[in-house]
Amino acid sequence: MLLFLRKVKEHLFPMQITKRVYASVVIVVMILVLSLACLLPWEYIQVRVAHRSKDLYYVASLLESRFPKSVHDILAESQALGASPDEQARVLNKVLQPTIDHLSKYYPQMGLGYYSIALDRVLAMGPHFSATDLKPVSHDNSCFLVYQTGRPEFSRQDPAPFKPRGPVLNVVYPIYRNGQIIGHAWADIGIRDIYRDVRGAIILILLIGLGVLMMSLALAWNLFTRLSRGLQDFARALALNAQVPESLWPELTPVLEIVRKHTDQVFAACAKLQEEVAMREETEAELRQSEERFFKAFNASPSMMNIVRIGDWQIIDANESFFLATGWSRAEVIGRTAGELKIWADKEDVARLREESIRNGSTRNLETTFRTKNERVLTTLVSAERIELGQEVCILVVINDISERKQMETEMLRLDRLNLLAEMAAGISHEVRNPLTTIRGFLQILKGKKDCQSYGEYFSLMIEELDRANAIITEFLSIGRNKVGERQMHNLNSIIEALTPLIQADAVGNDKSVVLDLGDIPALLVNEKEIRQVVLNLARNGLEAMEAGGTLTIRTYATDSKVVLAVADQGSGISPECLEKLGTPFFTTKEQGTGLGLAVCYSIAARHQAEIMVDSDPRGTEFRVCFALP
Repeated sequence: MLLFLRKVKEHLFPMQITKRVYASVVIVVMILVLSLACLLPWEYIQVRVAHRSKDLYYVASLLESRFPKSVHDILAESQALGASPDEQARVLNKVLQPTIDHLSKYYPQMGLGYYSIALDRVLAMGPHFSATDLKPVSHDNSCFLVYQTGRPEFSRQDPAPFKPRGPVLNVVYPIYRNGQIIGHAWADIGIRDIYRDVRGAIILILLIGLGVLMMSLALAWNLFTRLSRGLQDFARALALNAQVPESLWPELTPVLEIVRKHTDQVFAACAKLQEEVAMREETEAELRQSEERFFKAFNASPSMMNIVRIGDWQIIDANESFFLATGWSRAEVIGRTAGELKIWADKEDVARLREESIRNGSTRNLETTFRTKNERVLTTLVSAERIELGQEVCILVVINDISERKQMETEMLRLDRLNLLAEMAAGISHEVRNPLTTIRGFLQILKGKKDCQSYGEYFSLMIEELDRANAIITEFLSIGRNKVGERQMHNLNSIIEALTPLIQADAVGNDKSVVLDLGDIPALLVNEKEIRQVVLNLARNGLEAMEAGGTLTIRTYATDSKVVLAVADQGSGISPECLEKLGTPFFTTKEQGTGLGLAVCYSIAARHQAEIMVDSDPRGTEFRVCFALP
């Protein structure tokens, strides 16, 4: 069996190139001719079917247009006389059958007819009609689809819907009267009749194809025979390195010289190609090393970095520092935009970053606010550089968190102001206090004299104002004090409990309440007087921030490394603008405030190596003084 297949292969595909080409050409020509012989009859059949379909549509529409308007009146008159549906169908048949018979003369191969939905009967039919054809038709037939769609319907049906005669192409045309479908006209033609019409044409096409095939094979055999002899002579000349005989085709004469010339060029091109391949491999190796260095630096960088694709602005990669700082996971970030993650607090900064990166190719040190997954807001410096990764244009975004630096700058500014106040307090407090003490003493003497009794109210007012000025100077001295007073071990709970009656008195007088939530905390090395001042200042600020009915909560608790004093009110909260200025001397939102209370608290906290933290929202504000454990 294998030997037989090998011989068949050698016969169909012999080793000689001319015979192989000839066999291939023969096969291609045969496939082409056979394909055309199959496709052309099929296409011809489709054309005839399409042509017949148009004829069916035309005849069906012609039947609908010739449907008499008097049919409705005749039907109504017959119904009035009490005629049965069969009698009414026979009456209407006398009116409609002549139209069917007339058109059947011109289209003898088509089946034509009228149908009434009211009588549920065939009213007329051609070309062969008998009285028994006036009968109902099953509504399962696809002809009745026209009553649902309201438009002409074309279908292929097997068997024919109204008279069994094999498969047909059928067109049903609705008949409207007064906006309603009262019946339909149909025209159909047997598919066998269409095939009978095209049978002769198909035979002719096949005969022409067979003739073309035979002529093509003969012509190809002649050409390849001549080509085979010419190539044999040419190969003989090449093998002997001789001059090509002039008896060969003229175009074969210079082939030998061209082959020799091109052989040398091929060897030179191969050598050049090898050099280019070596250079390209070296370039690709350098590129891989460069990409490896880039991604190592990208992933090892302590700065937050991500790569954004220009166009859809999706993040296609980010380094570990980005995920650690933001709290997002890689699956949550990759393939999403910064807008979807809501990581930029200011949309204008994002628009500026994109615009400058596209226009200039880079952006440097744009200060903006950055939001993490847990809604923590960071102050950052953002730089961007346009890069290309593969075929995509992207932006490399580098984000440096400068929140601590900004906080340090704010703290340094506050300390500078406190230092200025300290110098002012040290320079003028004692000089101002002495004259005030003298003035107050003389005012008290004058107030006691009988001649000045009528001015007692004025003297009292002046003395109160002097006392108020003296209190402000005392606060100045407290801010300017750089050394901590005598410290002893005290428990914050004991200090708060001692101050509770005083705080309760202020609260009850304004219809407010105070709640203590004192936890189990260790004693701290503090200056009791200064801590009392901090508690009173924070408590009074909280009471003044609340409306009547509010509750002030004072808590203490301990963590692993801190003891916390927390004072929370139920006021309306502090605006972000005011939060930034808390602790600044002379900054106050009270009408009668001096703006020194919180400045004193911050100064005392700094002397005790404590930190004041503030949380505020529309439901209230909480101040936390965090003392480090000894």
